[in-house]
Amino acid sequence: MPYFAPIAPGVSPQVAALRDVRPVSTEDIDYTSLPLWERLVQAIDPKARVEVDADRQTFNEQTQVFTATGNAVLRHRGAVLEADEIEVNLLTRKATATGEEVVLTRGDQILRGKRLDYDLDAESGVFYQVRGGLRLEEAARDTNLMDAPVLVDPATPRRVFVPQTAVERPGRGLQRFTADELTFDSKGGGTATNLKITNDPFDPPELELQARRATLTRLPNGDSEIRAKGGQLAFDRRIAVPLLRDRVVISRRRRDPLPLELGYDQRDLGGVFLSRTFDVVDDRHVTFQITPIFLLQRTIERGFGWGTNFGLRSRLVADVAPDTTVKLEGLLSRLDFRDTDERLRARFQLEHRWLPQHRFIADAAYRQRVFNGSLGFEDVRFGAGVALLSNQPITLDKAGTTQLQYVLSARIITADSDDTNDPDGQELRTLGRYQGALTLSRSITLWQGKPLPPTATEGLRFSPRPLTPSVGFSAGISSINNFYSNGATQIVLGGDVGFSGQLGHFAKNWFDYTAFRVSYSPRFRLTEASPFFFDRRVDQQVVNLFLAQQIFGPLRATANITLSLDNGGAQIISATYGLEYSRRTYGVSVFFNPERAQGGILFRLNEFNWTGNPEPLLERDQIVPRLDAL
Repeated sequence: MPYFAPIAPGVSPQVAALRDVRPVSTEDIDYTSLPLWERLVQAIDPKARVEVDADRQTFNEQTQVFTATGNAVLRHRGAVLEADEIEVNLLTRKATATGEEVVLTRGDQILRGKRLDYDLDAESGVFYQVRGGLRLEEAARDTNLMDAPVLVDPATPRRVFVPQTAVERPGRGLQRFTADELTFDSKGGGTATNLKITNDPFDPPELELQARRATLTRLPNGDSEIRAKGGQLAFDRRIAVPLLRDRVVISRRRRDPLPLELGYDQRDLGGVFLSRTFDVVDDRHVTFQITPIFLLQRTIERGFGWGTNFGLRSRLVADVAPDTTVKLEGLLSRLDFRDTDERLRARFQLEHRWLPQHRFIADAAYRQRVFNGSLGFEDVRFGAGVALLSNQPITLDKAGTTQLQYVLSARIITADSDDTNDPDGQELRTLGRYQGALTLSRSITLWQGKPLPPTATEGLRFSPRPLTPSVGFSAGISSINNFYSNGATQIVLGGDVGFSGQLGHFAKNWFDYTAFRVSYSPRFRLTEASPFFFDRRVDQQVVNLFLAQQIFGPLRATANITLSLDNGGAQIISATYGLEYSRRTYGVSVFFNPERAQGGILFRLNEFNWTGNPEPLLERDQIVPRLDAL
């Protein structure tokens, strides 16, 4: 029978654990005949072992209260309670811990406060003047600000070499909180008064989530749900913005941080739009979201109408097996249900991850939008097939600087084609396409500096992690081979060569950060062009330019430009311009792409994983080879 074993002074936990104190019935024991450290064996829940260690221990026969004083430690069911003094009532099976600092440790969670009333049976309690942390697992991220959570060009792939420097900031992945009073349960949930949560490891914090009263619940999928009354975000303890919602989720997955998302999409949504995402199903293995969209600019220009001024987006993600995920996405750009075939976009995908580097995909898409450089946007009416591809670059050397990617796919595609009986016309054509693609790349560090210390005034002043100045060179070769069921082929050989780097530490007020990338990508088509427009390679010489420049303090400007050098001149294929206000705990950015007629405003909270979603639904990019190409 498990037992309770408070430890007498001078007796180690190991020695006490070996004592045979396993009574059959608590009613047959004479407490007065036992040493003090054994008397409590019979009074506490026999289903779990409890150990107590302290400088001094006393027991009151009348009140049945055991008191441990001086460096008192209580261990019970994996929980460790530390305090100056711990009282255990044998009748109520409750413990009270007091002291300058009371510490309760359960797994990775640590709570600290002034007083704790703890129920040993229920593993619940009330903590006063408490502080602690909420830790969520997250994937490792590098130290390059160009790949920070704020996206300035969500549609253009970024093939950038950055030295991997593991300089982590204190408390990374941890949200600290304080509360006047916290009532918690064994499942990790609780209710708090005057709750303050921050993702800032320094005091005073530059950002806090505050609530007069809040309930914390651990969701089945591992996320943390907070239902708050009087919730607000406080910036630098000077500016407070109401949350306008009573439920927020701290998640491993990306979440929309604000009640409404503001974006711009002229092609599908008529310009400026507002949207709000609702979680219909949100558990460990299944997520289903719907996003009503209000077409603001269309309403202003054409007047209000229920069907013509609203759209709807939906997304279902289900983990049907440990390594297999099913995704279903849809967009209806108008709710009037007229010409639905021209307003609906949808995609189904089944993905199986095979070993760390490979994945198998079976999917089907209806009206998938593709941006193909100088040819602009094309709609693929229908596509379905299977693909085997590298899930991530396969490293070919120990340093990880030489990488290989591949894709093998077979698809049935219906899209616009000029391969028709009419030499001057085009029409929808259905063909099979078999694709094999391979990319081999190598990156070299030309120079690398040192990051600043991870302090609030140096390395972490405006950045969520210390930045390492560096300059790198990269080069690569690629081959994309398409074979079509009508006998046509499109074989393209290409190369990439470029420089990238970041200078400065983003810590001073003026011009202390410059990030750049410039690459040249020639393409050589060895056969005739594709019969389809969406995957036809027409841009033979492409230059990609990226620049991010600090202007003053946390404000920096960005530009991501793709140029075509064909036809004897430089033509802008795509250009995204952005302006970002960056802090170590949060950021706000605005971006706009005139060629794609897209833009948006993003607000992020680091470590909470709250980041807006500016990416157009079901869009693919054909400017440079994509190994997950359609």
